[in-house]
Amino acid sequence: MFIVFDGIDGAGKTTQLRKISTWLKELNYDHSVFKDPGSTKIGQKIREIFLNNKVDALSALFLLSAARTMLANKIAKYNTNLVICDRYTDSTFAYQGKFLDKKLIEEIVEISILVNKTERVAPDYVFLFLNQYKKKDLNLMDKVASENADYINQVFYERSIDKKNYFIVPEGDIDFQFNFLQAKFKEILCL
Repeated sequence: MFIVFDGIDGAGKTTQLRKISTWLKELNYDHSVFKDPGSTKIGQKIREIFLNNKVDALSALFLLSAARTMLANKIAKYNTNLVICDRYTDSTFAYQGKFLDKKLIEEIVEISILVNKTERVAPDYVFLFLNQYKKKDLNLMDKVASENADYINQVFYERSIDKKNYFIVPEGDIDFQFNFLQAKFKEILCL
């Protein structure tokens, strides 16, 4: 099973992913955690580029897609019951979609998740975090997210409409969100 935590920067998805992973370890539930980009050597270098440099939307699309292709191949080879990923394809639509044609993004994203001619690595479930919280130290990506928060959240929301495998994580403190996620994971994983 493949589950993605996605949403705007500063919304708490990474914090919640860590908490869910810790909880699953306590239950001895076999799982792996990845970050898009960042879970391959080249993906980590691409992530560092984004955190420290301004990158135009088309270059970002191709860089992120290259990193995602490597990640998709890595995920496809993992032999665990569950893979959880911090970000995936929805972020590409939210962050590059304001500046690029949606059809172009769809085509590149679809190619980026192929691991061979017919097999694609797509999430079974997506948890979206749409409420940005204030952070003291903003990196370049956090600043971009803050400046475009309404647009980014709207794209994430629109991508979730009429999809039964998408869940919007309700606004609330860390414990409230964790309890929501824990209940959903119990349901999804039959725990």
